Amino acid sequence: MTQYPMRVTVSPDMIQKSTRLFNGTPQDIINELFQNSRRAGATIITVDAVISGNVCSISITDNGCGIDHPGKVVTLGTSAWGQDVITREDPAGMGLFSLAGKHVDVETITHAGKAFRLVLSPAAWTGNELVPIDFNIAPDFPHGTRLRFDFALTTDKYGVKNIDVLQSIVTQAAHYLPVQVEFNGILCEQADFLADALHIEETLGLRIGIFENKYCRYNPYYPAINFFGLTLNYNNLPTLEEVGILRSLSCRIDIIDCPALKLVLPARKELLMNAFIPEMETACKRALFTVIAKQDHHTLSFDDYSKALTLGIDLSEARATLKNWTPSICDSDAGSFTDYNVRADLAAAEASYLIAQSFSVPSEQTLHRALDLNKPFAFTLVETQDQFVGYSWYDAIPVLGEMSITAIYDKKLIDGDSAYERAKNPDTCRPDQINLTLTIHHIIGEADKEAITLHTDLWLLDDTECYSDPADMPVLVRKNTDLTIGSLESYMTDAYFSVFNDVDADSSYTQQSNWEHACQPAAIALLFSREEAKMVEIKAAVERAIGGLVSNSASLAIHFCDGEAKIDMTPPGPDTSAPNKADNNNSEEPLCKMLTISTAHLSQETCNHALPQLCRTLPVWVKGEYGWFMYAHLEQLELGGDIPTDLQNVLQYARARGCDYIMLDKDWPISSDLALFDWE
Repeated sequence: MTQYPMRVTVSPDMIQKSTRLFNGTPQDIINELFQNSRRAGATIITVDAVISGNVCSISITDNGCGIDHPGKVVTLGTSAWGQDVITREDPAGMGLFSLAGKHVDVETITHAGKAFRLVLSPAAWTGNELVPIDFNIAPDFPHGTRLRFDFALTTDKYGVKNIDVLQSIVTQAAHYLPVQVEFNGILCEQADFLADALHIEETLGLRIGIFENKYCRYNPYYPAINFFGLTLNYNNLPTLEEVGILRSLSCRIDIIDCPALKLVLPARKELLMNAFIPEMETACKRALFTVIAKQDHHTLSFDDYSKALTLGIDLSEARATLKNWTPSICDSDAGSFTDYNVRADLAAAEASYLIAQSFSVPSEQTLHRALDLNKPFAFTLVETQDQFVGYSWYDAIPVLGEMSITAIYDKKLIDGDSAYERAKNPDTCRPDQINLTLTIHHIIGEADKEAITLHTDLWLLDDTECYSDPADMPVLVRKNTDLTIGSLESYMTDAYFSVFNDVDADSSYTQQSNWEHACQPAAIALLFSREEAKMVEIKAAVERAIGGLVSNSASLAIHFCDGEAKIDMTPPGPDTSAPNKADNNNSEEPLCKMLTISTAHLSQETCNHALPQLCRTLPVWVKGEYGWFMYAHLEQLELGGDIPTDLQNVLQYARARGCDYIMLDKDWPISSDLALFDWE
């Protein structure tokens, strides 16, 4: 085969496509022209914009070195810069062609006084017209380049004229540019791209800054790289998160002198993926771990800890801290009244800890009840954290590996299936005993096991079914239990109720209300004999139906026979302590005072988790989506439920002002006498 050597060339027809090399947006144009001025050694760029009719005329003047030959203006792909700039930045010689297709007036003068002016018509950019050049000019600036061109004046959908949009674009392009920019006589604000960084280090011709992002992850839409004022998004820069901490560390890069880092031409809006990119990302990882090394302690995952060691950053093991265990609840969106940020410091405390593996929701609620009855338990339960596997302290913590539950009826032991059948049978008597056996693995992966048996009074059995009727739930309650109706309702709700069980049942409030209405008789049936359950249910029904119709001091007797009710009521006697209305026509009925106050005086945890729990057993009512109503004397009621400290402070505040009720609303004013809480 005969071979003929050839070279790759650019067709002259390429010039016909010059108007399509750039989008021609104001942002692209301003960025390219500012970069040209910076490379020319300018120390200030002046932008003037004037409206004339429907046209916005723009003039951009810099005090750089100027252009020494007009051919460098009109030759596509020819770079007029020195070798140092070419090596450092890889300019493509296309900056001025961002204006291709527009009518552009160019004036320039060098430091040596060489000046010329040329005017490019729209057709001249494609080579279809000659470009007139005038060497007999005397610019009114000592050296540099001035460009004049027009934009059609339009307004956006919000009615903002594009001179206002242009000012925003100029301000944005100038923000990190190492050259001062003036727009219509006003200097644009400028800043260091790495301002507010926790740590900055210089390497590979880069300035790498490490930033802290509290309460959230790094925003990938925020500019990550500053190429001499041209900012780029790059989503692949590494980030670092510590386990259990609501923050992350992220990187930003400011270019100093890095020829290996190149941009995709001609738009220069993204990085060229070459062999340097992994090296840059590794340098960022090293900077991230350097920040962690400066901390007193950390909670990095074992995987991140190992990566730091491979990069030469010698870290101590993560701090021995885990979240205290809390049982899961069926309605995962509701959460539970537990501070999930409470963490056990395993290194500082003397208690013995036990990692609780995940079980089914009913099993975890059963375990919760058993632990409550068997205080003090030999171990403090903490939540599992797989990201810590590999640390010596974590691997040494005993693990709650298995859990089994049995019940005893007349000295007969039953488990799983038999217990389920008894729980589903309404005629089943209550068990004499319920035992929960925990299998504890003292060393992961070894056969060093220990079995601990706890006696409990409640067994919430596992079931694959979803329940909208509490009467269908498989629950066993031991004889001689001290469970109250309210506490049993809470366990049943946490174990089985979810708004997703019945998606057609209107709002979550409606489903919650329907569930609570049905849950009480189900709890009564589990705790009392049939006759006792009937009496409790009748009493509750009477109180709901006519409680508001009968005076507190009246006596009411109801006789129900053959389907007919006979009622005898003895009215209250005269109250001698009350004023006589006949003698005092101006007397008023006693009124209850209500305190109205902002929900900002309660924490988000209290409003979202504690109050929904308390309203099951205490006089607390939801005020639509805006707040809560409640009785101001909640602490005096013995109906169950723990009252958080911030809520206790509000209750005391109300009582000190003679109020019996409280209305909390997000739109009501705040009080300077109470603490305020920040909500996310």
